[in-house]
Amino acid sequence: MEYFSFKLFISVLLLLPIASFSAPNSSISQLVCNKNFTNNNNILKINIKNTISSLVANTYNNTYAISSYGIGYNTIYGLFQCRGDASYELCSSCITNATHQIRTSCPYSAESRVWYEFCFLRYDNYKFFGQADSSYTRVWPSELTAQNSEAFNSALGWVLDAATGSAVGKDVKVGKVINEDGTFDKNIYGIAQCTRDLDDSGCSYCLQKALEVMFMDCKNHLGCSLISNCCMFSYDIYDLFLDPESQNPGTAVSSMLSNGYLH
Repeated sequence: MEYFSFKLFISVLLLLPIASFSAPNSSISQLVCNKNFTNNNNILKINIKNTISSLVANTYNNTYAISSYGIGYNTIYGLFQCRGDASYELCSSCITNATHQIRTSCPYSAESRVWYEFCFLRYDNYKFFGQADSSYTRVWPSELTAQNSEAFNSALGWVLDAATGSAVGKDVKVGKVINEDGTFDKNIYGIAQCTRDLDDSGCSYCLQKALEVMFMDCKNHLGCSLISNCCMFSYDIYDLFLDPESQNPGTAVSSMLSNGYLH
């Protein structure tokens, strides 16, 4: 299978207008509320509550789950996924926070999505499972830029291509790589992940679209993070990977602001 090359991509992709919600000292990085309905639609409210409750119940021994509740148009489909290196404890804590945020901020929305640094929660009244939807994208480039841009972009191209290739083909749909060959004077850490409802083709498609956006908005930046409806990408010169021995649910607070990411 051929993967998109970060270094060779030269076309331009225009980002769609997107809603955002971000605040300092908050673990939330992005929130979307759509398809508003009236307060008297009790069936839809019950279906949303039951779908979310089912997802939360699965966080104690899983880092990914899908669920649905209802019949016909009022059926609600839900998905949660945590970052591939997150422990069950960190995942459960992150999803608990995401659930509270989505219930508080989107009480009458039939479509809601919330992204944290270590988890993603989504529900909708259409069956989105297995669909490689890249229509929604948000990117955070670091404020720091490389002085030796040629060496940096060469090393970064390898990291992003390798992370893509590592994620596709795995059941957990996550790839982590480090560039340590001396091409650039610092190590570059990269992580790519797709939602696990996607097949290999869908995962590859989502990550390729992510790389197109990152080429435009992250070029020469020493760190960058991207989220979309079904995949995420992040790289940095700082170690991004979680230490399994030191994970604490309290660390679910996003480090994007402290690492100098723009909002």
